[in-house]
Amino acid sequence: MRTENAHDAIISPSIFDMVQKLMLEDTRSPSGDNSVHLFSGKVFCADCQSTMTRKKTKSAGKEYVYFVCNANKVDRKVCDAHTVKEQVVYDAALAVIQAQVSLALNLEIALGKLNGISWERREMERIASKIARQEEVIEHNKQMKAHVYEDFKTEMITREEYFIFKAEFDKNIQEAKEAIARLVGNKNQISSGLTEQQSWLAQFREYENIQELNRRVVVNFIDRIEITEDKQVHVVLNNADQFQAIMEFLEEEKAKANAKRVISFIREVS
Repeated sequence: MRTENAHDAIISPSIFDMVQKLMLEDTRSPSGDNSVHLFSGKVFCADCQSTMTRKKTKSAGKEYVYFVCNANKVDRKVCDAHTVKEQVVYDAALAVIQAQVSLALNLEIALGKLNGISWERREMERIASKIARQEEVIEHNKQMKAHVYEDFKTEMITREEYFIFKAEFDKNIQEAKEAIARLVGNKNQISSGLTEQQSWLAQFREYENIQELNRRVVVNFIDRIEITEDKQVHVVLNNADQFQAIMEFLEEEKAKANAKRVISFIREVS
């Protein structure tokens, strides 16, 4: 039997999750060299959702690096090229990350005026509830698979119908497992702050003066980058749910504080 968090971790759960992401995403470059470029596995076409291939070209002795839709590269009829310079993607990603770090530090200050740890514990409970729900989904679909198999064995449904039902239940199970994996990652990031008795947002302090990107920063902050046909760069960040939850918590606390002031004022004038 394995018990989670029974011993002090050698590395924090959030760092462990980031290392796992690096290992999963750092595949070899298609060009055949041994390096992994900064945005490997992160840049996608906003229209067809294909990966964007990184290309290099030289003109007048100068090298240019850009991204192009992989589907367009294979068949120009499928999708437009969505060509965009790597520097444009870099500048957009850095600006968005700098903005998120600034938001994190401001939220940390705001939470510091309240009981920040109470938010973290509340969020951990919320995540645990969501994981339990997904586990129920998995169990339900496993039971349904068993039922349709029995129906197939007793010839109540055809082989074709059985495989259709089975595929749907397998899909639901896989989606639930993926959701649990994401939730566990979120839980680990928050629990590392709880374990060290510091705010979850304090993790962002090391990036307070960030001026350039490296592979670790990209994997830690960015979920994906989408390029539109008109060359707009949309950066989708990790941890969006946590940031939203913190802002909602602060709004709730602000509303409670205002309500208390109103009640106090009514009592004074009564």
